[in-house]
Amino acid sequence: MPLINTPTTTTTAILTALLALLLSHLLHPLLHQYNNMAHMDTVRAVNAAFKSSPLSHGLVGLFVGGTSGIGEHTLKAFAASTTSPKIYLVGRNADAASRITQETLALNPSATVTFLPVTDLGTLASVDPIVQHITTHEQKLDVLVMSPGYLTMRGREPTSEGLDRKMVVNYYGRMKFIVDLLPLLRRSASTGFVPQVVSVFGTGRENVAALRGFIKAGNLDLDKPGTYSPLTCESVTVASTSLAFEHLSLTSAPDVKFRHVQPGMVADTGMARELPLWAKGGIHLFAPVIGLFVGSEKGVNVGAGIASLMFQGQGKEGGEKGGVFLGSWKGKPTDWRDAKDGNAGSKDQAKWDAERAGLRTTIWEFLQGILERSGKTYTPPAAAAAAK
Repeated sequence: MPLINTPTTTTTAILTALLALLLSHLLHPLLHQYNNMAHMDTVRAVNAAFKSSPLSHGLVGLFVGGTSGIGEHTLKAFAASTTSPKIYLVGRNADAASRITQETLALNPSATVTFLPVTDLGTLASVDPIVQHITTHEQKLDVLVMSPGYLTMRGREPTSEGLDRKMVVNYYGRMKFIVDLLPLLRRSASTGFVPQVVSVFGTGRENVAALRGFIKAGNLDLDKPGTYSPLTCESVTVASTSLAFEHLSLTSAPDVKFRHVQPGMVADTGMARELPLWAKGGIHLFAPVIGLFVGSEKGVNVGAGIASLMFQGQGKEGGEKGGVFLGSWKGKPTDWRDAKDGNAGSKDQAKWDAERAGLRTTIWEFLQGILERSGKTYTPPAAAAAAK
């Protein structure tokens, strides 16, 4: 005799499903923590192995936004995994820089730490003094890590340069650091170390449809009325970062590794400092609840993980080489270059590759115009040109 659904059996089924869903979310952070513990064992092993490598000696690292959060933790992991490194710390907070310097030297007394203060990373002009200092004092640059955070609920904030402040902090300023320091980065490759450029941002959230629309409208800087929002800003800057990294790797610096890294939800960062008090309170209140669904990360783990990405495979046959990595701090790719990712709206790889080539050209030409507002002409060296 067939089973007849009654209100009681239906209610029981619904309650069972809800209970299973609740349990899965309650167990998620435990599973997430367990997986992180296993991954951190690998991270620590990679970093420890690199320290014993000859390539770990005398590396030069520049950490932009390194006075708090992920930047601080990545800097410390870099210091702990190298011998006699020269570390440049860029940030606004001199007190934090002093503390970080002392803690870094406690981790590695052979390190040299130099604080390069900056009052505002929201302008292109703020990049020039940092670049001038590095190019004056160094013959090479091995590692460039950029993680400055700027999160607000305000709309477009034009600077004296006519650019939106968030777009400068998250994208334009970072690209100016890269392009201006590219000769020193390429010189690092001659030492046997594969130079590393890391932008801690939002890969995995590239929005192709939105980018197409802004390009068609001639509005990549989002200055047309009614088009700017935190979401549209992210849509443009995240996708543009990945495309610009591809362009540089293919045309100018095939021997440099460009990494666009997604850190996940990290509670202990300084990104929320610009938010109003009620919004900061909401983040602190709801972060544990959100963590039940997506899993939260610790900044110290993310920093060590990013360091391990830079060090794994260095000096090994068939190991690290130049190119572009788009993915998480754990090394898991979130690569929109694969048509199977679905972001392109087509599963045809050849068609998507051809379109992406056009997007790269458009993005780069627009970026060149933005960077030249700082008074310089930007023509990256040809890939075939040997680093001097």
